[in-house]
Amino acid sequence: MSTNKKSSIVSGRNIYQDEKGRNILYNKNTGIGYLIQAKDEKSFSLYKNRYLYIIIGIILAVNFLANLWVCLGVGALFAIFLEYRYRAKFIPSLVQITNFKPYENLTFIDQMVKNGNPNKILLSGILYIAFAILLVINGLQMELSNILMIANIALACGALVFSGIHFIAYAKMKKK
Repeated sequence: MSTNKKSSIVSGRNIYQDEKGRNILYNKNTGIGYLIQAKDEKSFSLYKNRYLYIIIGIILAVNFLANLWVCLGVGALFAIFLEYRYRAKFIPSLVQITNFKPYENLTFIDQMVKNGNPNKILLSGILYIAFAILLVINGLQMELSNILMIANIALACGALVFSGIHFIAYAKMKKK
């Protein structure tokens, strides 16, 4: 068995790497770094994108399931729950590094280039485009209200941005 496992993508505004190449979540206000180990990467990815997931969930739920106010209420409850879990459970469970000095800030694209599979990244870019197109077509076919259609178009634009990010990463991988 091979033990050479690639780590998942850990990047973001407050994510740095130290001299040893470890991923550190840095709190600028306190000067404390929090070590994100391999076992914490999936949880961090969920918490980092918690509001994006909630917004996408609300828009999709309104499209297919319930009325806007029920979906907003459930979304707000999930936001409170995830924020509590992030602040009270996840962050305190990480190894703290006091007086951390940031070494290298990695962008999402840098991490995809460093750790990604080119075919998977290309496929993800294509699927984001397909999702954007299908979301708008679905909204048109369902004859959604103007507000929901605007939300669908905004979500589709976000999917196109993510698609562009994946295509940029793919292009950088091919240049290497």
